[in-house]
Amino acid sequence: MAYEMLGVLVHPGALAVRTEAVAVGVRRVVARGRRLEVHMAARRRPDRRTALQRQADIRAGRGRVEPAPRRLLPDRDEGMDLRLGWLTGADHADWAFPQQWSDGESYEAVYEVPAGGDLVLAWPELGVPETVVAVQVPADLADVPVWDAPVAAGTVPGGLRHAATAAPSYPLLNQVSGELGQAVAGPMVLHRARQSVVVLEHLTVTRYGLQFGVLSRDISSSAAWSEGASLALVRGGVAEELVSVAGTSSAGRDDVEHQAEYVAPLPAGGTLDLLVSWPAGGLEPVLVRVPVPDSVESESFWP
Repeated sequence: MAYEMLGVLVHPGALAVRTEAVAVGVRRVVARGRRLEVHMAARRRPDRRTALQRQADIRAGRGRVEPAPRRLLPDRDEGMDLRLGWLTGADHADWAFPQQWSDGESYEAVYEVPAGGDLVLAWPELGVPETVVAVQVPADLADVPVWDAPVAAGTVPGGLRHAATAAPSYPLLNQVSGELGQAVAGPMVLHRARQSVVVLEHLTVTRYGLQFGVLSRDISSSAAWSEGASLALVRGGVAEELVSVAGTSSAGRDDVEHQAEYVAPLPAGGTLDLLVSWPAGGLEPVLVRVPVPDSVESESFWP
C-alpha cells in the first residue's frame, strides 16, 4: 500500500463486539491527511465439536445464528463479510469496501474511510449488531511525508555479534495472532536514504509477544526487484536475524515496495532493539530502539 504521508496512530485497537458466534475488534486506526486506514480483525468462536457432532447439529438445526437487525444497512446488500462504514447522520451511514483475508476461522480486513465521523460496523449474518466505534482525530494532526519525518536510526554498537538466521517462530505467531493486542507504536521511519525508506507500520503488544509490520519502499527510477529490508533482533550483544512470517511485494515502473510482518518475544528492557539495513536500497545497518510499555491492556478475542 504505497503512501506519501507517514500517518498518525489515532486508535490503538480494542474489542468492539462479541457474540455467540464471533468476536470482532479494531486492530488499529491510522490517520493520513483526512482519511482513516482502519484495520479490523475477527475470530469465530473456537469449535471443539468433532466432525460427527457438527454434522449431527447441522441436520438437527441446532446452533443456528439469529441474524442481527438492520437499521443503517440496507435491507439487502452485497457480501456476507464484516461491513464497516462511517456515520453521515443520525440514521445514515456510508459503507466501505475492504481489502480482506479469511481462512474461515480468522478474518482480517483493512478499510479506508473519511476522517471526521464515528465508525460503524455490522455483520448481521453472524448476529453482530450495528455497533458504533468512536475515533477522535486531532484537529491539529501533525501528519508529515515519509521523506520528511524524523528518522529513528542510531549508531550500531561496537562488538555486536551476529547469529545465524533462525526459522520463523510459528508457535509464537499462533499465540500472538490469537490475541487482539494493542498497538503501542508506529507509524515511524526506521531508516531512510534519498530514494528509499523503511517504515515501522505498527508495533502491537500481546500477552505472549510482539507483532510488527515493516514497509520497505524504493522510488528510484532504477529500482530493481529485490528483498525488502533486513531486520535483526538485538539482545545481549547478539543480533539474531528475523525471518518474516507473512509479507507481500509489488512493483511499478519506478517504485518497489515490500511489506513484511514479524513476531518477537516481549523485550526484557522496555525497548525493542532492531538492527535495520537494506543494501538494495542503499541503507547501511543502523540500530533502532523502539520503546515498549511495561504494562499494556492486551485484549483477547476470547477469554
